[in-house]
This record gives sequence, C-alpha cells and structure tokens, in this order.
Amino acid sequence: YKSLNNYFEKSNLKLILCNTNRDLGSILFEVAMKKNINSIIVSHGTVSQPFDNFDKIYKEYIAEGVFLGNSKYKAVQSKIAKKFAETKKINKNLLETGNLIFSENLDNINFKKKNILYAVTTKRLPALQIHGVEYFFEFYKNLEIIDSFSLKNNLSVIVHLHPGAKKNIEDFKKIFKNLSFKTGDISSSLKKSFMTISYSSTVIEDSLYNKVPVVLLDLHKKNYLHLHCEKNPKEKDKAVYYLNNLSDLKTVIETIKNSKNVNFEEYIFNSRSKKNIENLLNKYI
Repeated sequence: YKSLNNYFEKSNLKLILCNTNRDLGSILFEVAMKKNINSIIVSHGTVSQPFDNFDKIYKEYIAEGVFLGNSKYKAVQSKIAKKFAETKKINKNLLETGNLIFSENLDNINFKKKNILYAVTTKRLPALQIHGVEYFFEFYKNLEIIDSFSLKNNLSVIVHLHPGAKKNIEDFKKIFKNLSFKTGDISSSLKKSFMTISYSSTVIEDSLYNKVPVVLLDLHKKNYLHLHCEKNPKEKDKAVYYLNNLSDLKTVIETIKNSKNVNFEEYIFNSRSKKNIENLLNKYI
C-alpha cells in the first residue's frame, strides 16, 4: 500500500482500470479515490441476477470481488451484468461499455463445427462456495458421464480446464480417453466448438461473445440457475439452455445444430471490444 501510494504521488495518473476488487485491486481503487483519480472495475467474472435468497448471497459475494466495491465507475460488459445491476438497483456510475475483456468473435456463427466445449469453474478447496459451484468430485463424475456419452453418441468434446484443475491434465488424459483436454486461452477452443456446456463460469460470457450457444448442465440436480434461460431443449434459436439430464442434452445438441437465427442479443451487446476500449479510453483519458 505504501509503495503504491508513493507511486501515485510521483505519477500523473489519469485512469485506474482493474478486474478485481480484492487484494491489489482494492488498494488501487482506495488510493485512486483518495487522489480523485477516475477508476473503473472491469469484471473478469459473470455477475448475474439472483433467483432466491441463497442465490442472492452467493451472487452478491461473487459481485463483491469483481463488480462492486470502491471503484468510481463499474463497466457493464453484457446484458447479463446489466440485469444484475438492475436487481441491485445500482444506477449510479454505471458505464454500459459493452465487451472489453471477454473472448470475442462476433462473426463466429458456424454450426458445422464438430466440437462441444465443456468448461466449468473447478475451484480449489479454500475458494469453494456451497452454492453456485460444483465440487471436484461432482466435476469428476461429470467427466465420467460425458466421456461415456461422447463415445456412445460419437461426439467430440473439448474439456477446457479451469486453473484450479489444470495440474491434473495428464491424469485426466490417461483416464478419459474419449475427451480432449485443454488449458490456457479459451478462444482457441471456442473457435472449434458449436456449443458450450458449463455450470457457472466466466466462459458463459466468453462463449456468448463468440456466438456459441451455452447449455447450463446440472447433472447433480442442485437446482442452481446461473442466469435466466430456456428450459425446453426442443426450442430453437435460444442462446442459453438449462438441463439436468442426458436425454435432454442429446435433444438440445440437435436443436442447436438445427438453429439458424440464435438470439444472442438477449445477453450481449453487439458492439466490438476494440471499439469499446477506444471509446472508453478516449472519454476518460
């Protein structure tokens, strides 16, 4: 804190941008507020509206770290985040920026692609919450189920590991022969995929900004809903579905393949990140 405070004293800073309100981010925002420097939190996670009291506790906890806090402004990168702000009745100092940091390919509509992307936030034990995330043993069981499902239905599935599980990648490759495991930049996996399976993950917004439909798969029937979405697996042209069984998963795969006009605009802004960043910097520097 002292080092940053000293740096601020010696530098002519115009704007502070950070993707977290914890640790270093909280210090940056606190010092910026004291020095009357513009600061913007640019969320690196998905903040979404709650649906019940337990959901409210969990989603506000997530938002405290990536969206709320002491920044002067809050960047609203998607309509999902906008809906959260509306339910929290936050209408002051919101910047409807559009996408700034999520993976993006707004011309990526191609349902001839053969891969399904499976991406789940698998957190280390100290970072787990009871509600809103899947435990490691649930994630592992899902891998067993999807491995068998992919073989039976001749599907190609890319499992993009969260940093909390990437150290196990070589073990996963040996155990689950029908799945392809990846780590690192999600963009390469999204370019190869026609749909994404997730539970609660930043990849949901990454996927939507790549024009790739999302299936919120709840095989353990924990009844967690990350955001408002379609529950009928036969309904075409939807950007996000919620399912809790393999029969519906098989159905929705065919539905997504046969969809021609998916309504992504329900969840995302259609402006491009490069232009959004230029507009933001031009306004605040």
